[in-house]
Amino acid sequence: MNGPSRGRGLFFADRFRPADDGGVLTFDACGGEQRIRLAVLPFVHPNRFWQHSATGTSYADYAEGMRELQAELMRAMHEGYDPDRDILLFAAHVYVTGAKRSPSERAVDDGFETGSENLPEVSYAALGHIHRPQPVRGAKCTARYAGSPLAMDFSEADESKSVVIVDADPGRPVRALPRRLSSGRRLTQFTGTLDELRTFSAEYDGTFLKPVITGEEPDALLSHKISEIVPAAILVNPAPAREAAADAVMDGDPGEEPELPDAFRAHLASEGLSGAAAESTVTAFTHLLNELDDETLPRPRPRKCSALRWKTPGRRRREAQPAHRQRNAQLPRHLHHRLHREAPVRHPGPYRRRQVHSP
Repeated sequence: MNGPSRGRGLFFADRFRPADDGGVLTFDACGGEQRIRLAVLPFVHPNRFWQHSATGTSYADYAEGMRELQAELMRAMHEGYDPDRDILLFAAHVYVTGAKRSPSERAVDDGFETGSENLPEVSYAALGHIHRPQPVRGAKCTARYAGSPLAMDFSEADESKSVVIVDADPGRPVRALPRRLSSGRRLTQFTGTLDELRTFSAEYDGTFLKPVITGEEPDALLSHKISEIVPAAILVNPAPAREAAADAVMDGDPGEEPELPDAFRAHLASEGLSGAAAESTVTAFTHLLNELDDETLPRPRPRKCSALRWKTPGRRRREAQPAHRQRNAQLPRHLHHRLHREAPVRHPGPYRRRQVHSP
């Protein structure tokens, strides 16, 4: 038995590996009478095939590159193949053309799909990437997406999650047997009034519930009202139903960029918040904007300070700028005045100063 990471029957294939470095795994079964040979193909990023084209990876480059990697694994898996003893399996992270995706999945460019006819001819192909459990049509072998064991977000709340048990023997077609998963907390959604939720409350016990309540105004106590109706549910973002609001449409020339407070007011209206609650929020937002403007204003240039002419007994007069004036001239005006109020600078007694205007 070999593989990239050994454990108690658990193996991790973090990247594509050649057959002799974990790309093909071998397991004894039925006391050594049978042997399982498994080729693994994790997700392969298109960057791997950039060297095929000077202008970047084209769709043809990616499809051809994937076929080459797959063929490399198949050649190794068929070395020493015994049809009376061996069962060939293929596990891959690929997006097969025509598979039904869930809304939670990242979009895949059609050019980087794998055609079902390009899957290898093995006993069974166990595929990953698509969250929705489903068989793959048009392949040369039995192939399935087992799907994610848990709903990844509320867009998958209505999907039935499952695992697949594969019954295989050398020399005969396999049987893929999906088994529905029922353990774990379900993700559920509800849209309706509080009275309707009260009627069906038992259905949401022990679930993650995302309720959207109709006929209710935005209210800080709404979550509390819902939790009293379904105390055994875990609430996720409870909110009143959002309706299109006239306030969400901004007046003015579409080509002009709106002021930030107006844009924020329109955003709140689109989220269902209007009236006094929205205006108080916009007021706080505007206040924060003004504070930010005050902090980001350029430092004021120091005003031209008058020179001081010092006169000392027995010495000629000279003009000088005291060091504390030079330092304070670089401070903002309000700090400059505060400094002089709190810690005035005292000049030595023997000196007399007379202020004169700078030219």
